[in-house]
Amino acid sequence: MKTDSFPATTNKAFKFYSSFPSLRTLHLNFFYFPPGTSARADAAKVVHTFLCACPTLNTLVLKTGDIDQHARLHPAPEVNLFELATTGENAMNSGPPSLTAITLESSKFCLTPGLASCINFRALRALYLDAWDLNLPTPITERFWEALAKMGPSGVQLERLRCQTLSPRLVEFLSGFTGLRMLDFDMNFCPVLPSRESVPGRRSAAAYDPHDLTADELELVNAFFNDVLPKHSSTLEHLIFGKVYQDDERWSMTQEYLRQISRCTALKHLQFHVRVPIDDLVRFAACDVTLLFLNDLFNSQKAIIETLAPMTSLRLVDLVLLPCQTTVKSASRYRQLKPPRSIDELFIEVKNIPCFKITAGRSFEENGRPAFGWEPEGDGVGRFRRMS
Repeated sequence: MKTDSFPATTNKAFKFYSSFPSLRTLHLNFFYFPPGTSARADAAKVVHTFLCACPTLNTLVLKTGDIDQHARLHPAPEVNLFELATTGENAMNSGPPSLTAITLESSKFCLTPGLASCINFRALRALYLDAWDLNLPTPITERFWEALAKMGPSGVQLERLRCQTLSPRLVEFLSGFTGLRMLDFDMNFCPVLPSRESVPGRRSAAAYDPHDLTADELELVNAFFNDVLPKHSSTLEHLIFGKVYQDDERWSMTQEYLRQISRCTALKHLQFHVRVPIDDLVRFAACDVTLLFLNDLFNSQKAIIETLAPMTSLRLVDLVLLPCQTTVKSASRYRQLKPPRSIDELFIEVKNIPCFKITAGRSFEENGRPAFGWEPEGDGVGRFRRMS
């Protein structure tokens, strides 16, 4: 929808927006708000009109773009469009709408305390916060999570949450209530905290064994596993530690953290990453696959498999292998490899887990991540195959 175009903001258009009283699901996409125009205010009125005219609406997907017609990215606004559509002159007479699922997608997060007050968290069950770019925690975004934490367990009924990264106030919020069924960290699970900026060279590519975290970052990650997970251990079904991986990812899963995860009795889907030597990933990505290689790969992840195998609720484990730099030569060779497009992923048969998938992460490859297919045939026997 282009809100700077005449048809979108005429009286006839607003009458049309008001003609869906039984609407339950609404997807609105707004592409670029030209600076110095009323486009953003017009878009807010469009959203406001739908919210007022659709009393049965329960699902809202609101996407906004800050790229103009010349593919130039403009600075993101300071206030989310949903907040503009429900405050000020667009304030809802009956208070925040009783939506059960909200998706807010944009190039940058606009998380503010004002946005927190615009959402009815007693009614909301799913909140998906999507951004195209990596957004590190800021004092403003922390105040958003702080405002939610102050609502207390009686004021939050959230069951599904997707956000980008961990932060201190997010940990405070998540450890203040129970009942999450899905928790999805979209990008870097562990962000760069301000204290890291004063540590020379810590953000450059290096060896990771198993972390390269400052004391503050390690404390933050420990708080997640020790304080947050136990609150949701009986309900959590999907736990994802990032879908987009960077070559300089500093955090890695450990056996201690896995033991905390193994206490999540309802968990069905788990995705996480571990660090492995680049020499091993070179063989993995180059398709230098032999029975000895498969045995080595299995044995290197044996501790992980043994920890997770007793979890009878698990249906899918997606383990991503990320490089731990060992030599400049091996790193250079790894980066130069081009993965065959016909190969997708490696499946290993693990008792009690129907699908245990191992993937080699290659964030710098446009065509995805190289991996292999292992087709189980029962009794621990299987065959290697290329995935179509």
